[in-house]
Amino acid sequence: MSGTIRTHYRGWNIAVRCLARFGARGARKPGTVGSASAVLADPADRENWTDSRPQKTTLVNRVVSSAEVCSHVLLARVRILIDALKRKPR
Repeated sequence: MSGTIRTHYRGWNIAVRCLARFGARGARKPGTVGSASAVLADPADRENWTDSRPQKTTLVNRVVSSAEVCSHVLLARVRILIDALKRKPR
């Protein structure tokens, strides 16, 4: 099953997209691939982040078994990315 999940985390709007891929003769085996994007919800908040540009992460060449696994993996990756972008207090 394919789908899109939208959520909010630490001031960022996140969209996770997972797409089922079906095998065909001579093609790779079936599975699910996906990507996640994060956009800062309030542009006025950009001074709190080391990089406030829209961010994107993918599964690269990894194929997972289902859209549920895909969304869990990508959501965890984008949350780690957002945590790493938070500017440390001086």
